[in-house]
Amino acid sequence: MALSKERIEAGKTGLGGSEIASACGLSKWKSAGQLWEEKMGLVEPPEVTPAMERGNFLEDGIVRWTAHRTGLNMTTSRDQKGNQPVQFSDRHELCFATPDGTVWTPEKPHVSIATVEVKSPGLGTSADWSDPDEMPDGIPLYVLPQVMWQMEAAQLRKHEAVVAALIGGDIRVYRIGFNDEMVKLLFAKAEEFWTYVMKKEAPPHDHTAQSAEWIKKFYQQTKGDDLVKLTGQEELDMLKLATRFKNTEQSIKELEATKKEMRARMQDFIRDRAGIEGNGWKATWKTDKQGRIGYKKVVEDLQIDQSVLEQFRGKPSRRFLVNLGKE
Repeated sequence: MALSKERIEAGKTGLGGSEIASACGLSKWKSAGQLWEEKMGLVEPPEVTPAMERGNFLEDGIVRWTAHRTGLNMTTSRDQKGNQPVQFSDRHELCFATPDGTVWTPEKPHVSIATVEVKSPGLGTSADWSDPDEMPDGIPLYVLPQVMWQMEAAQLRKHEAVVAALIGGDIRVYRIGFNDEMVKLLFAKAEEFWTYVMKKEAPPHDHTAQSAEWIKKFYQQTKGDDLVKLTGQEELDMLKLATRFKNTEQSIKELEATKKEMRARMQDFIRDRAGIEGNGWKATWKTDKQGRIGYKKVVEDLQIDQSVLEQFRGKPSRRFLVNLGKE
């Protein structure tokens, strides 16, 4: 779903709930540099990914399911056009948010007593969510800033937020209490990030994988051939990094050589057999049949001369795997 005009305008002067984790360097998907690039209009708005699309379509159903599961009076924040109202903090001009839903009481149906955030994690991040029976506030670290930011924007500092996550086909419901100290730290991080937006200067990088990719993309070409002459503490810091880099590079080479030796010794023992196994562990070296399934049927159905197809057929290969029974 496209962002509403109100949400787009708010994004020009502040940070939304889905952006604060990136500004703080806590996001798994977007670095502070990538967010800055978006704020500066240097890139097109991010395309809707399958994960985002899944979340948008499941959102209303998850809200209703959570209301049924918890017995809370809960409704989605989206209107008939799919837009969510933008809420602004009364304490900080950079803070705004668009919660997925709201909780209210029958006595005051128009007064929110809690915000609702809905998530539908994929297989790669489902393990980041704790069992709510064991840890009622056990949401991932990268989601926590968004929830706090939303509570601040909704001015629900004496209440809580309900986070509902669809994981493994079931709903997990978490209760998150407001933490004023954390929000003030987020304010400071937001202000620090926004100074770079105002200066039109790229922020320092958090050196995550996302940040590394952004650095390579943003600084694709050199400007001149001059080298930066380092002195003092800067030289010491960079020398430490350079030394660690070369040592790590050498360690990787040595580990790769060791890995090849261990593999060769086991393969020499296995030879033309399928593998070896012990008490709860095994190592296999089997012929990989992938790509040869249905080979004859393809020839028959498409009436292709087998000698022609044979030219494009890869040779059988063996795949070596070690399983210690702990994976």
